Amino acid sequence: MSPSVPCSVPCSVPTAFPFGPLLQITDAAELSEALDRYLETRSYLSGFAPTCIDHKTIKLLRTPPPPRLKHALRWYRHITARAVSYSQLIRCCSC
Repeated sequence: MSPSVPCSVPCSVPTAFPFGPLLQITDAAELSEALDRYLETRSYLSGFAPTCIDHKTIKLLRTPPPPRLKHALRWYRHITARAVSYSQLIRCCSC
């Protein structure tokens, strides 16, 4: 078992960003499409820094969005680069 890596991702989420409907999408391809549209003008799903919601959504996707979805792919690469490993994403957030 690997040592536990402390999470530095804040789990308090501002409510001013309408990301909620994204988390209701269960199909990964549909979620990628919706994320791409949502992230056209945003860097993160909620607020101005990565939050638990970004990490939770990464877990829902399971794989990177296709290259044609440039905004979703940019976000995916940025969020996953901040994690030491995918297992850290899973352990990190309890939301």
